[in-house]
Amino acid sequence: MKKRKVCLFGRHANRTPLAYKEYQTLFSEHFQLVKEVESADIIVLGYSVDLYGLIKAHHNFLARNKNVKCLVISEEPLWDLISKNYPLDTKIQFEHMGLSIEVGIANFFNSNIYKFSKIPYFITTESHYAARYLVETTNLLNAFDKNKLLTHWKSISLKSCFLQQKRTNDVFFPEQYADIALSSYRTTLATRLKDNKAMVKGMGWGNDGPRQAIPDWHLDKLLTYRRRFPIFSAIENTLLDDYITEKIFDAFMLGSVPIYIANSSHRVFELINQESMINLSNTSETVAAEILSDWTPSTVNMDAYFDSLEKIRKLFSATETLLMERQRVVREVVKLVQKNCN
Repeated sequence: MKKRKVCLFGRHANRTPLAYKEYQTLFSEHFQLVKEVESADIIVLGYSVDLYGLIKAHHNFLARNKNVKCLVISEEPLWDLISKNYPLDTKIQFEHMGLSIEVGIANFFNSNIYKFSKIPYFITTESHYAARYLVETTNLLNAFDKNKLLTHWKSISLKSCFLQQKRTNDVFFPEQYADIALSSYRTTLATRLKDNKAMVKGMGWGNDGPRQAIPDWHLDKLLTYRRRFPIFSAIENTLLDDYITEKIFDAFMLGSVPIYIANSSHRVFELINQESMINLSNTSETVAAEILSDWTPSTVNMDAYFDSLEKIRKLFSATETLLMERQRVVREVVKLVQKNCN
């Protein structure tokens, strides 16, 4: 059977499953990736805002070739919250410059692509996450001494670190989704603790630029902040049960207690002992700032902390689990294409 030709388009095209080399090998069994839009049967974007640029650059081609399909496969729920299209919609009719095109939409809200089995999607996009977490947890567990760790935490004057972008919520459907958009919350919290109570770094704070400008931002983070702070923010920009990035794992790798926000249905509790984190769920920024200001190492459940390290090591010890998770994502994307691109 002839493979469908797929072109990734737009500034955010690097943020979709088809963009990662670890996935491209698996997708190559089903699709042929092409570099030019006008050679494609299917055009895939990572963010609906790039549809404007698509029509502007390829208006005549799209007008002439109605059989060419367009898909937005978004891996960033924050973008879906600040887009004009409703997050649960699976199809939209997009109009620009006098041209109307049908676009299939898949994201964390309306598809099964990101409903992980064992490993959260984001961790599957680059192999170095699993490799680093396995090495780091093995080292941490071998050297674990709760009394020494508590003594170390007590010796540090600046308790917490927030490594995140400074931004406020611009949710397009606030009545439905304002409560799960956490950018404003974590920015306000960091602002209240900044300087005296916490180090705050990231784009928008002072002269800090985007982390992507660093060749290996993840390794840089692990090396720069290791054992420097007793507590470390792992708050995501969006509260969704299946949306778990590297942040929660990184906090443990840094030898810190994670600051997090998760409700009772959140799947992070399948991965981490809930007693090993500071969970600010249903807590105002004011109260949260007080909690973090008053925090002391003596409040940490060290058995739960050790248990979380063991859970992480076990999760990443089985290399076949990572492959199976990627294969699951590929199957879901193929289903999406079959449904939208017949």
